[in-house]
Amino acid sequence: MSVTIKHKTFALTFGGAAPIYINKKHQTYLYNHDNKSIEIPDEKAILSCNFLAYPKIEVKDGDTILIHTNPPYWIGFSLALLLIIYLGWLAPRDLTVLLQPYFVIIYPVLLILINLIPCYRLSKLP
Repeated sequence: MSVTIKHKTFALTFGGAAPIYINKKHQTYLYNHDNKSIEIPDEKAILSCNFLAYPKIEVKDGDTILIHTNPPYWIGFSLALLLIIYLGWLAPRDLTVLLQPYFVIIYPVLLILINLIPCYRLSKLP
């Protein structure tokens, strides 16, 4: 019994490979524009892209799964990066000094949010 997995993301994934887990056990890595057929142990299994099993999808023999980019992750990542660049280097000095106490709260919250949002989505192809 096996499932086919296709990895189609855009270029800004920094060349990273998506880790593939079946029932929370690491199986392989899948690079961008790569296809693999993976054996599943049972009739049904849970496929995920990280050890927390989020996002996850239930798969069965013969399914074809597409791994693609999660837009909310990249929107949040881009906004956080732009905010850090602006507040760190481009903002007027008076504004930076005024907002300095809030940086201690803003930066960790942004980092936590970016790391909690999955960067991949999983969907079944017909």
